[in-house]
Amino acid sequence: MNRVTNHGSLSQLSSHIMAALGGETNIAFLDACLSRLRVKVRDRAIVDDARLEQLGAVGVIETGDQIHAVFGFQSGKLKSEIQSLINQTIVEQKMEPARGRHTSLDRGPSVVAENIVCPVAGELIDISQVPDPVFAQRMTGDGFAVFPSHGLFVSPVKGKIVHIAPTQHAVAVMSDGGMEVLLHVGVNTVKLRGLGFDVLVQEGEAVKAGQPIMQVDLQLVKERAHSIISPVIFSNLPEGAVVKLNTSGAVRQRESGIVTIQI
Repeated sequence: MNRVTNHGSLSQLSSHIMAALGGETNIAFLDACLSRLRVKVRDRAIVDDARLEQLGAVGVIETGDQIHAVFGFQSGKLKSEIQSLINQTIVEQKMEPARGRHTSLDRGPSVVAENIVCPVAGELIDISQVPDPVFAQRMTGDGFAVFPSHGLFVSPVKGKIVHIAPTQHAVAVMSDGGMEVLLHVGVNTVKLRGLGFDVLVQEGEAVKAGQPIMQVDLQLVKERAHSIISPVIFSNLPEGAVVKLNTSGAVRQRESGIVTIQI
C-alpha cells in the first residue's frame, strides 16, 4: 500500500507537505480524493513541486486554479492531517513548518495472477484516453477504463474493501493476490460531494469478484461531472508491469479476460 515507512509519522509527513505547499497561510482551499490532494494556493511561485515529489507525490499538475499532488491512497488521510495542522495554527496563531526526511510511494511486491472482471457494462477504453492527466499519464498506476452504460458497479477482483472515498465516488479493494485496485467512477466527481453515489459495502468487508459495490445515478453524474468515464487502477504493480487490453469496444459487466497484467 501507499504508506509512510521509516520516514516518520503521517502527521510529520503532512507537515512537510504543507511546508512544500508554501505553509499554512498559502493554502486557500484543501480537498482530496483517493488518489490526490487538491489545493488552491495564494502564491503558486512558492510551491515547491520538486519537494512534493521527494515527499512521495508521483506527480504534481495544475488543473484550472488547483494544484493536484498525487499521493495515492493516503491522500485522504494526508488532507485530514494537513487540515488539522491548519486548524491548530489558527488557534495557536503560529506554527513552525517541520523540516525532515522524505518518503516515497511503496509500489508493493510482485502480484499473482488472478481473475479480473469488468466492473460495469459499457465501452472498454485505454487508460491513456481518460480525460484526467493523473489517470491518463498513469501517475497513480496502470489500468483501464470503461464508459459505463448503467449505474451498477461491481468489484473487479476478489478481496477486501480497504478505502471508500468520503464522497463515495471511489472505492479501493485489496485483492487476495495483493493488488490494490481503485475503482473511480467518473472524472472530477469528488466535486459532487456524494450526490448520486450509494456505496453498497463497508471498509474491511470481504467481497467477491463481480459483487455489487456501488450504485450510481449515472444520468445525474453525466449532467454534473466532467465525464462518466470510469478508470480502474492497479496502484501497486511491480516496476515494469503493464496492463494490456485484450479486447476493445463493448464489454459486459463481470466479463473476464478483458485485460492481462504483464510482469
